[in-house]
Amino acid sequence: MAFREIFTAETHTKEVEHTKYGVTTLKTEKVVVYPKFAAIQNLVADYCNEIVGDVRSRLNENPEDNNDVDDIIQKANIDKFDRASYEFDKLDSVSKSVKFVLSTLVYSNVQTDKKGKKYLVYDLDLNEFCEPTFMPLKQVYNTIVDDLGDIDNIYDLVRGIDAKASEYNPMYM
Repeated sequence: MAFREIFTAETHTKEVEHTKYGVTTLKTEKVVVYPKFAAIQNLVADYCNEIVGDVRSRLNENPEDNNDVDDIIQKANIDKFDRASYEFDKLDSVSKSVKFVLSTLVYSNVQTDKKGKKYLVYDLDLNEFCEPTFMPLKQVYNTIVDDLGDIDNIYDLVRGIDAKASEYNPMYM
């Protein structure tokens, strides 16, 4: 009963201005509010702090204590130690979610309108059905590794992607 009472939502609508390509439109957006959540907000914050503290304490542990984790990883990958590097697919170490995002990039071109504003247009000439064509995953992955593989922190990664986008490289836009 208390759970249902705290997480009972109230919905409101508000009008928001959106500007796209110089055209301003008013859209009505739905806003969901949980007014009674404040009753447990401090408990949730304390719980989150416990979790973060636990993770931070694990990060500060002595690395010598993590030998058992290293052993587990080594045993899980023992079959890879006697194989040459060319026998591995470099995408094996990439997570499924990253593979999914990279495989959804579409061939596109940058075009300029009469006012000089640049925008992306799908390249529909690549297949006979005039539909957008997805870039091959290996091509996207190799391009990203070649362009951004030497970056070692998130700030330089963002700057690198912004630089590629400012060159109007459609893959980074």
